[in-house]
Amino acid sequence: MRRKAIFLAIAALCFMAAQDLKSVGFIYKLNPEYNEVFVSKALWDTATIDRKQLIGYVIAHYCAQKKKSTSVWVEIKDHLSGKKLAKYSQTSGLKVE
Repeated sequence: MRRKAIFLAIAALCFMAAQDLKSVGFIYKLNPEYNEVFVSKALWDTATIDRKQLIGYVIAHYCAQKKKSTSVWVEIKDHLSGKKLAKYSQTSGLKVE
C-alpha cells in the first residue's frame, strides 16, 4: 500500500512539472501515447545535462503514468524539425543525440 502511495505522489509531481514546462514554452507538444515530447531546441540547448536528465525523468514517468505502463521512457524531439534530441529511459538514463 505504501509503495502505491509513493507512486501516486510521484505521478502527481510529474504531471505538475510537465504542465509547468508547457506554460513556460519549453514543451510544445506532449504525446504520452507515443512516449514522445516536442521541445524548444533553443531552450533544450541551454539546459545543463542535469536539467536534461531531470526533464527526461519527469516526462518519462508522466508518459508511463498516463498509459498505466511500467515501461518508463520518452523520446525528446525538436518541435520544429521533429529530429530526436535525446532519449530517456529508466534503465539507461539519458542518451543525448
